Amino acid sequence: MPYTITDSDAHQVVLKRASSSFSSFMFIFVGSVFLLIGIGLNLWMENNEFPALIFKILAPTMGLFAIITGINIPRYERKTTPELIAFDNKKGTVEIRMSGVEEQKAYIPYDEIKKFDLYVESRSSSSSSSRGTRTTTYFYHVYLLKKDGGEWFLTESNSREKAEEILQKLQREIHLHTPCSVKDNPMFPDKLEKDEFTGKTTIRWQNKVSFFAPVFILLFIVAFISILSTVFNNSFFLDSFGMVVIGFILIVFIFVLFMVIKKLIKDATTIYCVLLDRTKLEYQELTKSGNLRTTKAIDFKDIYSIAFSFSPVKDYGSRAIRVLTKKEFDRINSYKENPLQSLKDLFKHNDIIELNFTALNPVEYLQLENWLDKRVKL
Repeated sequence: MPYTITDSDAHQVVLKRASSSFSSFMFIFVGSVFLLIGIGLNLWMENNEFPALIFKILAPTMGLFAIITGINIPRYERKTTPELIAFDNKKGTVEIRMSGVEEQKAYIPYDEIKKFDLYVESRSSSSSSSRGTRTTTYFYHVYLLKKDGGEWFLTESNSREKAEEILQKLQREIHLHTPCSVKDNPMFPDKLEKDEFTGKTTIRWQNKVSFFAPVFILLFIVAFISILSTVFNNSFFLDSFGMVVIGFILIVFIFVLFMVIKKLIKDATTIYCVLLDRTKLEYQELTKSGNLRTTKAIDFKDIYSIAFSFSPVKDYGSRAIRVLTKKEFDRINSYKENPLQSLKDLFKHNDIIELNFTALNPVEYLQLENWLDKRVKL
């Protein structure tokens, strides 16, 4: 994602999305290498037995998939990542804008911002050397923290010094005390179906399953089978310790695969609804035939926060609008100080309502967050 500051003066600070051309090039380059290797294996390798056959299929397939991914990265980022984030000290708002023919924008008033802060992300990778050492790389993210708990990640740096310099610049040049002068009514995303009748509002949607999801699962299964077959052909792994390791890996693989497939099936067979009357917000999951699967409700007086977070950091929260009570708001914040607590509470009942929309981009999420917030406070 990351953004770069392209304009800065006493009246505004503008951040624009960085170019994705390098990432696109790397995917196409690596994909081309795998495709050529795959073509070479199929032309000159005569062995068609398992597991050689798996590699003859896997190498060109992964190469082609990487090339297609690289070609589509710029288009994907235009659809899923805001092009511009502008802090306007005159209007007292942050304007967030998508690119495209139909310009989409949404606002965060300055008086809803709590502070700017720094998040340190660590990424580990294994060395290809025989010693098998692991290296850890740190990335420093500057983000905007809203009073409702929503977080918008702005920049990414390889050094703490650079990140702290950006953080101090934002703290110095953005005047959060400026009152908001934008009085427009929050927009409602036109991709969602909304019905209003006698003080009751119903929002319906269905999450579509992406074409790439089943393809990724298939490649994942083929890759795992090929690796597993190679392991079984190595006598080192056939002792008791090796079998325990293989068994553990197999259990983890099956669990991950089960959760991914379960999510895809749920999205393909579920209709989601949000019902709002004069006193409460109710969330429902229904089958396509109309049978109720799940329902949760929160009274308006108990709603403490309605927030969406935009983050490029993997496994940092979920891409959803969260509707929280004060108890759940405090519990989620406590996980940041004690991450292990979240694992202990994983299977506990909670009152969190998470609204996920595969069709919405971040600006539309923010539009819906603002619309719901105003509707609840009427």
